Amino acid sequence: MNNSNLVSIVLITYNSASYVIETLESIAGQTYKDIELIISDDCSSDHTVTLCKSWLEEHKERFFNAEIVTTEVNSGIPGNCNRGIKKAQGAWIKLIAGDDILLPTAIEDNFEFTKGKDIKILFSKIQLFKMVGDEQVNLSVKPSNHHLLLSKGLTAKKLYHTLLHADLISFTPSVFFNASIFTEIGFFDERYRLMEDYPFWLKATKNGVMLHFMDKLTVLYRIHDQSVFGGAKNEKIVSKAYLRNENFRRDNVYPNYSTFGLLNAKYIYGVNNLLKNLNANSFNRKVHLFLVRYTNPFYWINAVGEKIFGIKNMKLKRGV
Repeated sequence: MNNSNLVSIVLITYNSASYVIETLESIAGQTYKDIELIISDDCSSDHTVTLCKSWLEEHKERFFNAEIVTTEVNSGIPGNCNRGIKKAQGAWIKLIAGDDILLPTAIEDNFEFTKGKDIKILFSKIQLFKMVGDEQVNLSVKPSNHHLLLSKGLTAKKLYHTLLHADLISFTPSVFFNASIFTEIGFFDERYRLMEDYPFWLKATKNGVMLHFMDKLTVLYRIHDQSVFGGAKNEKIVSKAYLRNENFRRDNVYPNYSTFGLLNAKYIYGVNNLLKNLNANSFNRKVHLFLVRYTNPFYWINAVGEKIFGIKNMKLKRGV
């Protein structure tokens, strides 16, 4: 086989026993045939690994290669991803979590879209869903049709500046990598155990790597109590991830801010920390928007600076 056609699906698992077989079946059912399957497990305490081994015994002939990578110590999401990626032999890598579902043409759609294009990182659409009894209830599709990645005239530098202000990539489960990206800029940063994506998008765009987008639905993202978007128990106006990732922003994002930008960031973090226990209902969302934007003096100074005086990127240091 020509390895330029080989796609390595890296299945990331941690205590995924409730859903992993459904994920595996969606991988086996891909219309694209040249697939390697790497299952990387992060020291699950349930029977995830046993289930995966049993399933592979029955389905290993479907794949160019299939193996399970395990560890005796839980390392976090970035480390788990990196172990799987380092085992992969394919020219392309598709990460998928052990509770999500690949639509049947996901790999074929991604691979065909990249033909003849200089693409290292490709996103597409994801469908959020939850199970109510035995019924699948579809929720929102991400990204919206007005997302930044759908804008014309984007450059890696513009994306980098935008991402320094906020992590706008809420559809990471769709990502499709050219394997060479990891040789060129390195792997996921293992210092931040629960956050693999945002640091990598910043590193990529800072190094001139463009983030591309394909306007097709490729992944079903399952909402449950342990998922990133959260179940009913996690529906707060401010995500736990935002508060948890403040250390990363302090070390890697804020040093790029001007004094003005830093004051703005501290104001927004203070508001978010104050409102962190509010439930995410319509009224509370309006309160949050009012405090973060309309009572934020730095928002208005920035708006006046840009619209009246034409000053761009006031929040960033010069030369960033």
